[in-house]
Amino acid sequence: MERRGWRNAGTVVLALGLLAGVLAASVLFVASWAGELAASWTPHIAIGLLGLALIALLFGRRSWAVVQAVLAVVLLAGAAPAVLTSAQAMARHGVAESDADLRLVFANLNIGNTEVDALAQWLAEQDGDVIVVTEILPRHMPVLEAALVDYPWKLAEPRPHAFGQVIFSRLPLQDETVAALDAGAWSSPIPVLVSASVAVGEGRLRIAGFHPYPPLLPGTAPERDAQLRQAGDLLGLTPGPMVVTGDFNATAWSPALRDFARHSGLSGFNLAPTWPSQLGLAGIAIDHALVGHGVVITRLRIGPWLGSDHRPIVVDLALTRVQGSPGTP
Repeated sequence: MERRGWRNAGTVVLALGLLAGVLAASVLFVASWAGELAASWTPHIAIGLLGLALIALLFGRRSWAVVQAVLAVVLLAGAAPAVLTSAQAMARHGVAESDADLRLVFANLNIGNTEVDALAQWLAEQDGDVIVVTEILPRHMPVLEAALVDYPWKLAEPRPHAFGQVIFSRLPLQDETVAALDAGAWSSPIPVLVSASVAVGEGRLRIAGFHPYPPLLPGTAPERDAQLRQAGDLLGLTPGPMVVTGDFNATAWSPALRDFARHSGLSGFNLAPTWPSQLGLAGIAIDHALVGHGVVITRLRIGPWLGSDHRPIVVDLALTRVQGSPGTP
């Protein structure tokens, strides 16, 4: 029985190793919907491969352990550029937190959230200068407005679906724009890119909110990519310092998001997990605040679970007063 149990355990380890290898191959070699989804979990797959490599050694499968370890190293090496140019890396090499010029708060409210009052109260307590919220239904607006009475300026675009957005601000909003991202979209719903400028010291900062389709189905992945390209085209025409925040439905390891960042001249991918909120540190980071030239992130922290499947983010920003900043991956 002991020998049979040992063989059964070895079979399970072999099966898990094959699955991890398939996922790693999807990340490395396959430009497809499956590869995109696998890429979102690149660090998880790499860590899993390393763990399986150790277990394979215990079973005396040295060659199998070497293959798994090599795949893990290749995945981690491919992920390194995004890590080195992340929001967290930028904050470590940027100015001190006390030198921040503006605090930006972003939250995906989630249209099915039953804790909207708690989320609204938490947003009011963060001492943000600008708050961007997505998945806003018309019925959510009175709740948010009642909690955010210190934010007299707003650009509100609620929708009867998951792609409504609103910008609340303590600072006067100027040059407000709303662009429908209908590239590759279904007839309905259509996401929007909302943006406005605020005065920061002697300069101006453009703040945009963005929430494209999730790539959960083979048909929605190319539509999300088309919306990323359309948003990139629009943002590429925007002069001056800029920050784009939102639920991007993509991680730093996503080829589509990396292309969007390069095209728009943005950097600062968030690496701290935000979705699914219940998984905590085991989740993935799909909520970001990407900054353009002339802006650095001095701090990024993740908020608590507040009824949504996303955790909010709080980002402190400074207009450039540092010697350089990490570039776009």
